[in-house]
Amino acid sequence: MRCQSNTSAKTEYQFVDEDVQIGATYSYRLSDVDTKYVVTQKDMITITLAELPAMTEFLPAYPNPFNPSTKIQYTLAEDANVTLSVVDMLGRTINTIISGAHQSAGNYSIHWNGKDSSGQLAASGTYLLVLNAGNVHKTQKVMMVR
Repeated sequence: MRCQSNTSAKTEYQFVDEDVQIGATYSYRLSDVDTKYVVTQKDMITITLAELPAMTEFLPAYPNPFNPSTKIQYTLAEDANVTLSVVDMLGRTINTIISGAHQSAGNYSIHWNGKDSSGQLAASGTYLLVLNAGNVHKTQKVMMVR
């Protein structure tokens, strides 16, 4: 944490609790003291930690076949650099939805709007969704029908 001196500037605080357990519920409250020693307590926040996925999975896109968009879901068992691409049946990458982004372990969901990298609606047909997450490489077929 850092302290903010006498100012009207917005201040953001951050706290990392390194002694937590999966499934447990934790409550936190921020209090601040102004220059006249008046204490203001903020609303309490409560957080329940969900269990992290046991393995990296690439869940089936839904709907499939789709028009005009499909929901893509995946889980990461550990932090990884993630790339998610759409490849046509000739092996050409038509769109990169996620490009090497560092993501923490957890559950993710994203939509592909059926467009290529230039923003044009892709042709009807079969495409491969290619997920690369660290050392995990997974592929699935989706079909766009117009």
